Amino acid sequence: MFSRTLTKLISSRKKGPRVLVVGGMHGNEPVGVRWFEAFQEKLARGELTLTRGEAHFLFGNPEAFARGVRHMGFDLNRAFRPSLLEQSPPASADVARAQEIARLLEGEQYDAVVDFHSVSRGDVAMVVTRVEREDDDNVIAETAVGVPPAFPIIFAYQEGDVPGMFVDWARKHLKAEQAYAVECGNHTSQLGVGRVWAFVRWLLGERLAMVEGAWPEDASLANAQTSRKVYRVVARIDASADFRWELPEERLHSEEFVEEGEVYARREGKALCAPEPSYLMMPAVTFAPQDEAIAFLCRKVGG
Repeated sequence: MFSRTLTKLISSRKKGPRVLVVGGMHGNEPVGVRWFEAFQEKLARGELTLTRGEAHFLFGNPEAFARGVRHMGFDLNRAFRPSLLEQSPPASADVARAQEIARLLEGEQYDAVVDFHSVSRGDVAMVVTRVEREDDDNVIAETAVGVPPAFPIIFAYQEGDVPGMFVDWARKHLKAEQAYAVECGNHTSQLGVGRVWAFVRWLLGERLAMVEGAWPEDASLANAQTSRKVYRVVARIDASADFRWELPEERLHSEEFVEEGEVYARREGKALCAPEPSYLMMPAVTFAPQDEAIAFLCRKVGG
């Protein structure tokens, strides 16, 4: 089984970029972990070769993964914020793990960090990117041009929309100029690991030229042709003890259109209405009362 520390793969040929790959940040999202198992096997058999640089792998939440649950009480991918990283004693096993990861990575620097995820509803594949300003469409455009077509959706958010995300912490503390959170489809999708291969082939094989060899057929998704859509967050939806969806379950999936003024949920008996014509993105059907960002209302700005 994977270590709680870093698994470091270092090229014996020459120095080069340093990349951190994260899987299992949420315990019910196995795609990144399953991909790394396959990647190690292909390296061992000589089918792929790390020609330069270093590729490190971090198993995000081993305890939650072993139990097949998203988290152990608090979302690990919302725990990378100063108030929780400095909390003593940590309020949950997930916060303790975030603190452990921060200590583990202290002093490390990476050229790129990628955190692989999957979704519970639907089978959408998307790249999640942060923009600094409301009008920062250049960043979105650059991201849209760069990523493999296997990921037809760009999900853009600003500071505060998704608090405590690991990739935001990594961008600042690990000096990672390239930091990606990548949704690879449904938890159970047979395409999930293939989408990871597609992204890895693009990042490690093409963009950073670190890995060479016989890529698996799944990696051909990197060149699949598809249209590109871009969504920007309008409103973040948090859970609470009295939160409940008003939309029927069959509408709780990404890219579901919600009319302006339509009631999508209730909190304390009060209706929560869409502030403008919006698209629901990444909704969770099951959640804990303290969970933040269990869904988003978004504006479609491209595609």
